[in-house]
Amino acid sequence: MVLVLFVVQAALWAHAAQVVGSAAAQGVQAATDLGGTLAEGEASAGAFVASDGSVVHPVVTVSAIPGGEVEVRVTATADSIVPLLHLDVGATRLGTLQQFRSSE
Repeated sequence: MVLVLFVVQAALWAHAAQVVGSAAAQGVQAATDLGGTLAEGEASAGAFVASDGSVVHPVVTVSAIPGGEVEVRVTATADSIVPLLHLDVGATRLGTLQQFRSSE
């Protein structure tokens, strides 16, 4: 019985890792789109991770990196069915800002 609980817990952790990775990717997409902002990236990633419900205490940080890049980092704790076991998950994605440049 205990083994089954740990197998299910591992599956919950893997799903949570997938969710935060997808949230970070969506945040990068929103922040780096032409006309996108860091705030839009943070809001997009936060909404994605909140809509799933398989993670608790999500934290989204979006920062500009010199050279025209954006970093989105999402961290959270996977849902737990095993008492006193709290597994953290996190993902970081980088993207390049899209800019329109004239041919002049």
